[in-house]
Amino acid sequence: MDYDIGLRGINGLFFRKLIPLTAASWANRLSMSLTTTDGQEKIRWLSDVPAVREWSSGRKVRELTEEGFNLITKPYEATLSFHQDDLRRVRGKSPQIDARIGDLARRVAEHWGKLITTAIELNPTCYDGSALFADAHSEGASGSQDNNLGASATTPSNPTAAEMATAIKTAIQAMAAYKDSVGEPINAEAASWMVMVPPNMQWAALEAVNNAIVIIGGAASQNVLASQTNVEVRVNPRLTSTSVFYLFRTDSELKPFVALDEYTETKEKDDTFDNRRMLFGVSLQRVVGVAWWQYASKVTLS
Repeated sequence: MDYDIGLRGINGLFFRKLIPLTAASWANRLSMSLTTTDGQEKIRWLSDVPAVREWSSGRKVRELTEEGFNLITKPYEATLSFHQDDLRRVRGKSPQIDARIGDLARRVAEHWGKLITTAIELNPTCYDGSALFADAHSEGASGSQDNNLGASATTPSNPTAAEMATAIKTAIQAMAAYKDSVGEPINAEAASWMVMVPPNMQWAALEAVNNAIVIIGGAASQNVLASQTNVEVRVNPRLTSTSVFYLFRTDSELKPFVALDEYTETKEKDDTFDNRRMLFGVSLQRVVGVAWWQYASKVTLS
């Protein structure tokens, strides 16, 4: 029995589902997507350009130094089994096969978010020698800068909308003041933000960015954060702390993470002789690294 037509259809369906899911994912908005053919890359970029100054006594030349870090991809896989009778009946007549392939595509698309979440929680070292979220980042003329922030909440794992709004505004204010290595504001034009919260903070965060009025000390108070329609709340069930949330800038060409992809391949195996099934699997070779800490902050409620 020839199952090639069914498998080709499954393969095409997988990639038709995968491409838009990946493009629409929150991970895509927080990472720069790069490709490699060698399994490892040294991610390089030049240091910040000089600030514009008034002309006096000739040009002041700034040498561009090279920053960077190494990334090595790792292998991942996911494999499905299809009964030979289902494939013989052709994909279009078996909606369960369509559904499972779509679900597999969703898993692969969400894998980037899983890798980014792992990096967030591991808090690895950035190019400047400090952790991604640290009390004291410093390079060149930036001065000491803190993106490991704190905010008050009576019950940290169950903040009120008012407490959450204050904490988000505190983080936005802190990030707006960050400077680059030449002492220039790096987030001066920031206009879009993502507030990433664990499930227990979902409703407080949504109320904080959407409710025009919040209750403070038993009295109604105007919530200026609600007028900022560019603040998105993203619930991340993979976050483990119930008293921590994160703020990311989403409208910069540079990103806090790098997503390095070597390949995404599908493979099939005929196992009908022994087990009356065909195997369909996806193989991935990828890695996530941390890049620009200036577009990310951690807020711990206490």
